[in-house]
Amino acid sequence: MHTGGEVGAKNDVFKVFLNGRYIAEPVDNAAVWMYISKDGLRPPRVVAEQEFRKAVEESEKAAAQRQPQKQQEAQKNTRKEGTDSTPGYRKSCS
Repeated sequence: MHTGGEVGAKNDVFKVFLNGRYIAEPVDNAAVWMYISKDGLRPPRVVAEQEFRKAVEESEKAAAQRQPQKQQEAQKNTRKEGTDSTPGYRKSCS
């Protein structure tokens, strides 16, 4: 008597790898993002793809929030370099 069953992993795996000019075989490196879930790749609602899109959106929002802070820090550093009160600052005489 054969009860039947599935062969393979119980969960679906969705992995994202870096790719580019300097990466010969992307899948030989560690995944930069991974999602494992039962039926995570089952259509019509592909949960793994939705989770990946959500992770990308959150990452972009976080990067956008950090960008103004980095610009403000760079402006402060530029101003400090150009003032007489900066230790070690010397005007050149031409």
